[in-house]
Amino acid sequence: MDQPSCGNASSSPPHPFRSKVLEELTRSNDLRNDLTPHMCFQVLKALLPSTLVATMCDEMNQFIYKRPHDDNNRSNSGVHLLAHKDLYVGLLAHVKDKKQQLVDLRQKLAAKQHQNVELAVEIAMYQDKLEQHYAAFDEQAALNAIATLKHRRVLRLMKTIDEKQDRLLEQEKAIKAELDRLRMDDCAYRLNAKKLKENQQLLESVGLRC
Repeated sequence: MDQPSCGNASSSPPHPFRSKVLEELTRSNDLRNDLTPHMCFQVLKALLPSTLVATMCDEMNQFIYKRPHDDNNRSNSGVHLLAHKDLYVGLLAHVKDKKQQLVDLRQKLAAKQHQNVELAVEIAMYQDKLEQHYAAFDEQAALNAIATLKHRRVLRLMKTIDEKQDRLLEQEKAIKAELDRLRMDDCAYRLNAKKLKENQQLLESVGLRC
């Protein structure tokens, strides 16, 4: 079989056979569009029923097709054959997809790395601020300030207690003074009531005498 030339590939279909008889046979049976290598081997086996031709076709068939199943049974024509070329094209497409996935993953990785760099800068900034705060922090001064606040709070509380006690003492004095006044008033009332009663008795006795 001849390879189709590049010059007339676009103007005329390829000629798989040199023999005009075979060309005419394939044209008359409308096999030109179905002339796969496997079909050509079958035609050769039918035209040249020879063991040598059959063996040669089977040997060449191994370099063109890959049998996914039943590799040892070469005469089984019902087995689905995969062309190495198609497999190669499929592998190329698979590799292309993997390359595109690799490009996408690298872009994502670059974005993550850029984000990590930004986060690292921000973390370093906060770390520097934290170190500055630690450097500026005086523990003894803070303890002294806390002690001062506690002392002031105790003083305020004591002052509040003293003020309340003073108010209570003043209220007790006022209550005692009021009780003393009421007691004096009560004594005066009782004395006046006693005098009034005595005066009434005296008047009654004088009136009876008159």
